[in-house]
Amino acid sequence: MNKCVQIFLAFILCFACAPTASEAPPQDPIEIKEDKAPNKKFQVHWHEFNRKTVLQAVERDRLIILYIYADWCPYCQKMDETTFGDPKVVGLLNRFFVSAKVDGDERPDVFAAFTDGIGYYPTTVVLYPHLKQKRIIHLGIHHGYIGPEAYSKMLLFLLSKKSNYTASF
Repeated sequence: MNKCVQIFLAFILCFACAPTASEAPPQDPIEIKEDKAPNKKFQVHWHEFNRKTVLQAVERDRLIILYIYADWCPYCQKMDETTFGDPKVVGLLNRFFVSAKVDGDERPDVFAAFTDGIGYYPTTVVLYPHLKQKRIIHLGIHHGYIGPEAYSKMLLFLLSKKSNYTASF
């Protein structure tokens, strides 16, 4: 089995093996400092999904986390409030990834290209921009709501496997 398939399967298993609330969370290899300032909301540094964003990811040697949502979607709203309001998720996304947010209703081209023709919101897509091959490599996709704990575990997993997928291409 090639490395790309192994990484994709591991990405999917990351969600299937998420611990329940009764299990103790594992120690994270990356320590994220939380800003405890009162009245300051944690915010992901979202980018538009365009050529400039892809080039920025290439220059910074980072994966792109593409979040596809719809304004009318209640699970998208929940994910915005809980997952993307979580200090740990925000810290990981802002520090180690280039994050792009796209309204699938306004950009049906992006929605169709990256959702495998399945019309679910929200959708999280993991992309690796490959400069030498001049293409974006699709590493993984998840349709539906992901809570903050599972999302941060997914991001940590992706970081831990970075050398595997960058060496594969």
